[in-house]
Amino acid sequence: MGIEADTMKKLIAFSFLAVGAVATPVSANDLFGTRWLTQNGQAEIAIASCVGGSLCGTIARVVAPAGVIPKDTRNPDASKRNQPLVGVKLIQGFKLGKDGKWTGGTIYNPQDGRTYRSELARKPDGSLAVKGCVGPLCQTQVWKPVTR
Repeated sequence: MGIEADTMKKLIAFSFLAVGAVATPVSANDLFGTRWLTQNGQAEIAIASCVGGSLCGTIARVVAPAGVIPKDTRNPDASKRNQPLVGVKLIQGFKLGKDGKWTGGTIYNPQDGRTYRSELARKPDGSLAVKGCVGPLCQTQVWKPVTR
């Protein structure tokens, strides 16, 4: 009436493998070398290692009409409002936690010129959940890897 000991061992081994596959932390290499398309499809972000081993990301491409160079017009630093958006550091200061989430960083929103507390987490489908918060209020966007 019970499950054979051999079958039980296989089930237990399989369950540990399945849990391990879900709970394995994401390595930095899973994010580096990939460009990420923002949720609105307006920009591609390149993620790399920054000072002290933290994770940073810069705007690598902006979708704009031919001949138009989008500028960082809402930057709180008036001296930077004429700089092109391409090259602007968008995310910075992230460290990988044991839970596989990148925390302790910030994200800059060039649409409103504000910087928000942020968290990044790789989703099972390969996309990247990007959460920005002000106080207890948070909003999450999903960025997709760019494929060419």
